[in-house]
Amino acid sequence: MHQSSVSCHIEQIKDMTTKIVWVWSSISMKLVSTYLKGLKQQQKQRQQYLSAIESLLEIKIVVKLVPSIVGLLSSHTYSKVLERLKVKALKRAVEEMGSGLGNQLKLQRVIESVKLRSKIRKASSENESSHQLLQMETTK
Repeated sequence: MHQSSVSCHIEQIKDMTTKIVWVWSSISMKLVSTYLKGLKQQQKQRQQYLSAIESLLEIKIVVKLVPSIVGLLSSHTYSKVLERLKVKALKRAVEEMGSGLGNQLKLQRVIESVKLRSKIRKASSENESSHQLLQMETTK
């Protein structure tokens, strides 16, 4: 009988060992599965992040392109634009005044006034006395 009791214990130990191995492998598989799910989520988030960055870059290209297409961005410098506006304003003034001799004198005064204001702005930016410049120009 003693042999059968030992044999029974051995079977119980084998059964317990099998159960322990089964539980351990089950837990290990669950951990691996959870880890892989986490990696997949991270990869999906990373892919979404990269997709968002690509979309933003495409939007940036469009945002830069649209104003130039509709003519809002100009390749001209600020001074060229101001010069063109000045010429347009003078042409408009000439058209409004007509072609009489008195009107030509008025136009000449307008042109001189524009030049004077330009000199005053330049002088004030160079820290010269705009008052002195104005006095010099008005005494001519």
